[in-house]
Amino acid sequence: MWPKVMAILGAVIVLGGISAGILTIEDRYAKADDLKQEKTRLSVHVIQDQIRFLQNQMWGIMDRCQVKQPYELSGDSKAHYREYESQKKVLEVQLSSIMKTKY
Repeated sequence: MWPKVMAILGAVIVLGGISAGILTIEDRYAKADDLKQEKTRLSVHVIQDQIRFLQNQMWGIMDRCQVKQPYELSGDSKAHYREYESQKKVLEVQLSSIMKTKY
């Protein structure tokens, strides 16, 4: 009788260990929804950094030309400023569309 009880007890312990191991492995890795949310948050931070970079470039152009307003720029400086400004507007639209999804 003892060998049967020990065999059953051993089988229960082995099955419990296997199921616990599977559940541990499953909880260790991120779920698809969590990954999507993290990817969205990372995208928001990247776009915000790009917007900051473009704004700093625009301010740099104005500082180098020693002007207070963008309309006072001339030539290549004005072209670069407008290019940065258009890129910044595109990024702001992207950012607002991501923010509307309420990541």
